[in-house]
Amino acid sequence: MVTLTIVSLLSCYTDSGQQKTALDSQFSAAHPSSPCLSYSVGSTPFGYCLYKMSETVKSIEGIEPYCDWAGDWRDDCIYNWVVTKTAPDSGIGTMELLGLCGDIPDCAFRVVEHRPHADITETL
Repeated sequence: MVTLTIVSLLSCYTDSGQQKTALDSQFSAAHPSSPCLSYSVGSTPFGYCLYKMSETVKSIEGIEPYCDWAGDWRDDCIYNWVVTKTAPDSGIGTMELLGLCGDIPDCAFRVVEHRPHADITETL
């Protein structure tokens, strides 16, 4: 019975290690030059790193898949990216940014604050 328990524990440990390696490989394949690769994928420091580095993502199509890797830092990651794109000359439309904000607190406010519409009823 004791031997079976030890074998079971070891197999769980091995599976977990293999899963971590697979996640690391998936992220590094998509983002080979990310400085966040120095942290374990799925860890809190890794998510925080992604949040801090989100402004380096070039496209609106790429930000959600990128921030999905951030775990608990996902909304902060998106918010940070949106805030860096609120300048009118960023090449990203106001409605696209608002759509990305979703239910993230204060995100939509930051967009309309930096991109006010001439008609206040449109802003509201």
